[in-house]
Amino acid sequence: MNTGALVFAFNNHSIDYVGIASECASRVKKYLDIPVTLVSDVDVNNSVFDCVIHSEKSSGGNRYWHNSKHCDQWYNRSRSSAYTLSPYENTLLLDCDYFLNGNELKSILCSESDFSCFHNNQYLPLTMQKDTFGKTNTPHVWATVCQFTRNSFAYSVFSAWQMIEQNYSHYSDLFRYSKSPFRNDYALTLALLMVNGG
Repeated sequence: MNTGALVFAFNNHSIDYVGIASECASRVKKYLDIPVTLVSDVDVNNSVFDCVIHSEKSSGGNRYWHNSKHCDQWYNRSRSSAYTLSPYENTLLLDCDYFLNGNELKSILCSESDFSCFHNNQYLPLTMQKDTFGKTNTPHVWATVCQFTRNSFAYSVFSAWQMIEQNYSHYSDLFRYSKSPFRNDYALTLALLMVNGG
């Protein structure tokens, strides 16, 4: 089964996410030794990417920066198409600003899991925490790092993720979280709840 990483990167006026994705890709190659495909709306001439897939960018709303009045458009709405776009049978889906510093993710790639993602977050001083969202305090998973193989379960997860993305306002009313900005973490959480019968 062929294995590779998939990274989405759409620049805004302030941040060169494609440049950040280049650093992400170089670390994937260094530590995991797998090919990397970039999904973006711009032409990219960088040999660190084995493949570039062109896709329209779609805004998830404004992203405000902590202790600042500055905000930018956040183009993060297309990751739910990863199953369709990935050229790999076994895909490591990464946020473009996730920087590997070791080969720990190799174990996930070798696990032959249908779908994997992080359920906990680690904060300093080194405590594990289960984050929640909305007034329903729904425990959420992280879309930062996901692994999936091309199978019916993963297909169902991404189909549900796309449906929730398209109806995000409706789900924000049900689970009572903010409609903006769009959060892949929340959409993925709800997709997994739906597919797992939660």
